[in-house]
Amino acid sequence: MKNKFLLPFLTTVCSMAILLTACKRDRDFGFVDGVPGDGSDASGVTIDTSVKNVDASKYAKARIFPGLVCSSEPRLNNVTVNMNFKYFPADKDQLRISQPPIVLNNFGNPVGPIVSTGYYAAPGELVIIDVPAGQNSLLVQIGAWTYDASAVPNSQRDPIIYSKTSLSPGRNYLRNLYGGPIYIIPQMPQSTPVPITFSNVVKMPDFIYGQTTEAAFQAAIRSSCTPWLELRSENIIFTLPRQFFIDRNVTDITGLMKEWNDAIRFDYYEWEGLKEVLGANDDPVDQAPLLPWRVVQDITLPPGAGGVSGYPFRAQYGYDWFDEFTDHDYLKNAASWGTFHEIGHNNQQGQYWSWSSLGETTCNLFIFKNSKRLGVYPAKHTFPVDDLAGKITPAVAWATGAIGTRNFDGTDAAINDPFARLAPFLQIFNKIPANWGYQGQPWGWDFMPYLYRRARRAVRISTSDQQKEIFSLKRFATIQKELVSFLQAMGHSCKYESVRQDGSSVPTNGSKSVGI
Repeated sequence: MKNKFLLPFLTTVCSMAILLTACKRDRDFGFVDGVPGDGSDASGVTIDTSVKNVDASKYAKARIFPGLVCSSEPRLNNVTVNMNFKYFPADKDQLRISQPPIVLNNFGNPVGPIVSTGYYAAPGELVIIDVPAGQNSLLVQIGAWTYDASAVPNSQRDPIIYSKTSLSPGRNYLRNLYGGPIYIIPQMPQSTPVPITFSNVVKMPDFIYGQTTEAAFQAAIRSSCTPWLELRSENIIFTLPRQFFIDRNVTDITGLMKEWNDAIRFDYYEWEGLKEVLGANDDPVDQAPLLPWRVVQDITLPPGAGGVSGYPFRAQYGYDWFDEFTDHDYLKNAASWGTFHEIGHNNQQGQYWSWSSLGETTCNLFIFKNSKRLGVYPAKHTFPVDDLAGKITPAVAWATGAIGTRNFDGTDAAINDPFARLAPFLQIFNKIPANWGYQGQPWGWDFMPYLYRRARRAVRISTSDQQKEIFSLKRFATIQKELVSFLQAMGHSCKYESVRQDGSSVPTNGSKSVGI
């Protein structure tokens, strides 16, 4: 009996002894604690901290784009900016739009807004940024041109010319071989301004709406050697070449930026049912993002693109886009089609009601709201090539014929065009009275905020085009029976909308479509 219990005990003891012996390794890699130098503080890395050393290895490319900074331009040292990081987090899930005015990570989650510092990094020159203690969530970006042009053949600039890195409390040293505007990206909002100090930087001749005078701006753009500047307002910021302002002699910048600021406020946010300042009884889901949209001109875009939506929205480098941004005639006549189109893409609700065949359609609705507000509807330059009637008239004629097997999303020439598919939306805005809705639901131009508000309150996303179409058409067909006929005439199948919200029957025959 003793041997029966003794053998397992001896086996266990021997196994533990072997294990302890095997785990006891005497400096297998030559280090006591796994750290070179027995844990000494010296890293052996030399940091270049001399502003006298300039890396000119990319001067040839930087000279082409984005441009060099004259050696005579003053380099400023120890300039402190109290940066305001108090912002409403532009939550994509709350706004329910494709791209809020904030940097998103690869998973579509918000990282933080791009905040202008007003300073520029000269190509290849060292920039020093001092960050207060406790500030551990700041990123710095040098350069406004974030498009990776690796796949573009014969690109006029190198593929990646911007840089982005984390800032640590204390002193930070940075260098970008191409230069560019210096931005801070806070990864969380902060209630009080954060003092950040910059050294060996160049002042940008920016125009800040409500702060910069016309005289000061005109003097600055002619005396500065910084190749780029920004027009900044609460709701939109343009990053543009300084020389273009001199070549075009742009004036009345205050009036210009007021109109752009109002366009975002009234023709996007307000029309989407959002408010900048919420009342006591307002739903927080209707809070407008208190952040500006960004627009930047870039010499290289994806092949075939003149503009690309996103944050920032990128426009082709040249006077065509620049004039759309800065020419007062464009603004007065609601003619800045491209800008409204690309920011319109950012504001689409493609996960809820704007289905795939409307991808290049519903982004264009905002220019019509702009022209309506300005009293120039339909806008003088509503379409770049074809006039409004040239697209809408055939679509209306197509809709007034026999219903047959027409399909709004089909290939019929009269409707298979993103501008032709504007027809039912423009008819609803212009031909239906605002108080025509069932049980007080809004129509006319008030239908758009109603649709956006409903999408922001949707329980779940629409996972297919059919679900998106049903979500949208339910907002139509459950309100007035005439709209069922209207939608059928436009090639929509409304059989699933045969009962109103109150349970009464809705006729599903006939057709009704009128001009705009």
